[in-house]
Amino acid sequence: MTVILGTPKAKVHIPGAPCNASDAPPLSTLGCGSSRALVTAAVEKAANATSELGWPDPDFVLFTGDAARHTSPSPEDTLEDIRAVNEIFEEVLSQRGTPLVKLPALPFAVGNNDLGGHYFLNVTSDEPCLPSLAEDGSMILPAVTNQWLADMADRQGDAFATELEESTYACGGYLSRRVDDRLDVISLNTAVWVLKHVPKPTASGLRADPFGQLAWLRVQLENAREGDRKVYITGHIPPILAYYNQEMYYAKDKHDAIYDLVAEYQDVVAGMIFAHTHSNELRRVPGLPDDAPPLLLARSVGPCKGSDPGFNIVKYDRGATFRPIDIATFEMKMSGGAHPNSNVFSNSNNNAFYLEIPSVVEYLGMDSLTNGETLRLAGRMLPSSSNETTTNGDDIWDKYYGTWFQGVMPRRDAGYRRMSACLVACGDSYDMWDTCNASVAEMDIGVACGLGVKLDELAGESNTLSQDTANEGMQLILSGCAIGMIIVLAVMCW
Repeated sequence: MTVILGTPKAKVHIPGAPCNASDAPPLSTLGCGSSRALVTAAVEKAANATSELGWPDPDFVLFTGDAARHTSPSPEDTLEDIRAVNEIFEEVLSQRGTPLVKLPALPFAVGNNDLGGHYFLNVTSDEPCLPSLAEDGSMILPAVTNQWLADMADRQGDAFATELEESTYACGGYLSRRVDDRLDVISLNTAVWVLKHVPKPTASGLRADPFGQLAWLRVQLENAREGDRKVYITGHIPPILAYYNQEMYYAKDKHDAIYDLVAEYQDVVAGMIFAHTHSNELRRVPGLPDDAPPLLLARSVGPCKGSDPGFNIVKYDRGATFRPIDIATFEMKMSGGAHPNSNVFSNSNNNAFYLEIPSVVEYLGMDSLTNGETLRLAGRMLPSSSNETTTNGDDIWDKYYGTWFQGVMPRRDAGYRRMSACLVACGDSYDMWDTCNASVAEMDIGVACGLGVKLDELAGESNTLSQDTANEGMQLILSGCAIGMIIVLAVMCW
């Protein structure tokens, strides 16, 4: 990995940050991308984090994309960043013996910074990347359709579990990994579905289904149903409104298509995990019942956008549902709790990742990690009146947005709180969010979102899974700021 932090090449993401100063802190600081030392520290802490919680060893690791830096100098530098992040995972996790699910780079999952240009990927096929059978019964692997995706696959080395997995990724930038006899993880190429994607496909088929990904996804979900397996759907960019400008990430037809598939296969989809936003978030999933899991978003490892570096571990049921039960969050404090726009930067730190929240469900006062409880959570974050500015007020607001979200204290004015609570409740649709945001302060948030249900009408217990269920599993989630680093681990932003 090319050393960028502390050199003139380093990107200054927030004015005043010492990213290109010769004495830039080794672990980076707010407004700067990650250093190799920071990424390594995150992966090392994550590899051993479950022992601190008293939880079982992790079953697998998700990296949700953006391994490369923001504004990479060249495509070659992007490929090198992806290779280097893969190398860190290999070095650290192979020593730990953790089974690593490399939901490979664009990297692991395709991030918008992992391409030859920002959001740039030529769509060269509308055929799903599926194997076929030769006359002699042997498998014919999907053919390479895009040189950039082929180069990405090449930089992943031995990250792929099978030839089919690697060839599928080289063909379309997506893949499916069997992590358990009863569980698959699907990593999507979300970069081709977003409004910022360039260049825009010209042929109707390419526009309708870039790389045949929707058709491929339907096949994977149907195969999982027939095989009595559950599925986690992951990727870099989520199908939601962005919290910072309340605009849709996805083109509407792709946004509707993914949620239609999730609703159609709700008996199969155990959860959805994304990143890109540099923030921990819960979003109620439309079209699913109250006992279904919400969409999970993971904070970034890279502090480039002003969030404290962090990663999450998700506890999930390994019995019948495979749904998430709880989340533990680790962070490295760089902000001192200050808002990122306060321009408070440090040129030195001796920080380390520490366990910030051992149980997000308990911390936020939720009964379970479900759609219904996420709606209740949104309702509790609302101000009690339209003019409330609160200095000592809503404990849940301060816990969600002041601690768990990005590690920095948000605004507390009533308008900002309503806008943010409505994103949690119905932030998948601009029309529903806008109606909620414009509603009077006293209106029930379920009614304000047009959901046709009041909070007090929800079932009292929306998840039958106990926090101490005997059938628990662990997912390690990291995210990077070029990453994303999840490391879900997400977003690095070198």
